[in-house]
Amino acid sequence: MPYSRRDDEKPDPDEIRTRIIGLGAGSARKSYYPQLQEKIRDLESKQLELMDLVRTLEEREAMLEQAVDEKNALLREVHHRVKNNFQIIGSLLNLGLGAVANNAEARPFLVTKQRLDTMAMVYGHLLQADRFSDVNLYELVIQLVDALKCDTDRPGIELSYGMDCADFYVDIEQAIPLALIVNEVASNSFCHAFPDGHGKLTVRIAAVAQDENGGKCRLFELEDNGCGFPGGVMPALSGSLGLTLIDSLASQLNAIWRYQPGTDDRGLRFSLYFR
Repeated sequence: MPYSRRDDEKPDPDEIRTRIIGLGAGSARKSYYPQLQEKIRDLESKQLELMDLVRTLEEREAMLEQAVDEKNALLREVHHRVKNNFQIIGSLLNLGLGAVANNAEARPFLVTKQRLDTMAMVYGHLLQADRFSDVNLYELVIQLVDALKCDTDRPGIELSYGMDCADFYVDIEQAIPLALIVNEVASNSFCHAFPDGHGKLTVRIAAVAQDENGGKCRLFELEDNGCGFPGGVMPALSGSLGLTLIDSLASQLNAIWRYQPGTDDRGLRFSLYFR
């Protein structure tokens, strides 16, 4: 017989609450309540484990960041010492120049010093770069060609730069051979292309170009409007240390290089296709 309350009986608050939340003696929920409590304790335990794991990962991340900072500092110090060593060798060559009797004997010293200064310039860019592993080829080429113009004392030669990308980065393995090739080609133009000391030198760099077979590559070009090769024929590699060096450096880059007549068949255009 269903329970019924007499009109004069007062309701029992505990009984009403028990019936509302369903935890009475005959409630199905009451049988699940211990399991619910166990689930809550299990979740709390897993939450603590996750918090410990997060703290461990944060500590390891901090250790890795510290290790990277220490490695970068060490690499920067190594490159700084290399740059200083190049400068020391350059100073020794300058001392040797003081003992040279004539310009013919001085020429090998000057050429060697230019090559050392070029490599030192690459390391200087590494030390100043935001991205420590890369060198901005655009900035390096401009600085290098400007410095060569000052060294050869050719104020009558006009420089023109054509770059399709101001942020053209190469790694150190590419930067040094590229810089040395630029040094050789630009030095040849400054020293031999303009007998009267006047002319124009145009430098082009393309981050995206096509090689002679239509493949995608990057391009460095240097063109002058000077006198070209004597007799219009490029010297044999075996008879030119500079050309031999260019060929060897291009092989390191897996690059293709060409000398050909410039615009309107005036002067020379040097092209280097690399990836």
